Amino acid sequence: MITQAAHYILLIFFIISGLLKPSLGAEEGTVIEAAKGAQEWYQERRELYFGVPVQVHFKGKDVALAKKVWAYLESIDEHFNDYRDDSEVGRINKGSVMTHRLSTEMQQALQISYQAHAVSSGAFNITVGPLRRLWKAAAKTGQLPEENEIATAMSCVGMQHMWMDQDILHMHKPGVSLDFGGIIKGIAVDNAMRILREAGKEDAMVQVGGETAAIGLSPRGKAHAFAIPNPKHPNQLLQVVQDIGTGYSGCTSANYRLPIIIGGQPYYHIFDPRTGRPCSVHVLSVSVIFPQLGRNALADALSTSGVVLGPERFIALVESLGGDCLVLTQDEDGKIKSHESSAWQRYVRKSQ
Repeated sequence: MITQAAHYILLIFFIISGLLKPSLGAEEGTVIEAAKGAQEWYQERRELYFGVPVQVHFKGKDVALAKKVWAYLESIDEHFNDYRDDSEVGRINKGSVMTHRLSTEMQQALQISYQAHAVSSGAFNITVGPLRRLWKAAAKTGQLPEENEIATAMSCVGMQHMWMDQDILHMHKPGVSLDFGGIIKGIAVDNAMRILREAGKEDAMVQVGGETAAIGLSPRGKAHAFAIPNPKHPNQLLQVVQDIGTGYSGCTSANYRLPIIIGGQPYYHIFDPRTGRPCSVHVLSVSVIFPQLGRNALADALSTSGVVLGPERFIALVESLGGDCLVLTQDEDGKIKSHESSAWQRYVRKSQ
């Protein structure tokens, strides 16, 4: 997960939303009041999943509803934290058992992952765990992986190495390791927002790291918006993207602040499942937005795919799915270049 970049996105969100800045030392459970005239809002910010900033706000305070949303968000770690051997994905990744009965949460995540893999022509792939381990190990030693090491890791990469039959997952090859980092934040946002909507909330926002879903108006009575940081100066905003009256599912994925460093050379933390190597660092960030709720999982997976596919193919893909996107790349001379889908500008707030 992009923890440091996510912190910048969240801090900029507070600025553009006009919310009072919360105390970062506040205890969990504290209700953060909005600006004057908006005291009817429930707002809270916590850090979950080893430092990922998570925020929930909705109009009309309802403590029981808030507890339900946070209970769901906190449960994500039990299923999808692959650094924990006792999590559901941790048990799958051990490889000692080849057949697994799946929780409802894992079934949903796998189904969405299969769909994202299909629409992205394989650019999105949750079986890249062996590649992540290989390249992170290389960062520790300072030595690039050997070709045979990449080939060994690649032999365990591929959705064909597993098969899901309703609530049963069959693993066909030892060494296959699942990594939901490129989609789980989006899934979490979709489900948390669904809980709020089912409770009748018409004005709400959920943000997990760089994933945001919003509907209705903000506490200031204006359209909800999220910020896209300047990749070279992440504490500065480049654009503000706002709701056009439909609600939105939006996200930004970026490599700034968290590249893999090997021998002093930066490498992308997203891996190309076709080559076994990190993606090009010339892609600085990818932002995706859909003009409706319930598509953050897809937006999350697509933002990862955008780094793999490159601007031209990626823009065509996102537009074919009814969304819009912005890809920021860096030229050889270091200048940032923007690649936008045809309707991207309709979301951009003209005055910051």
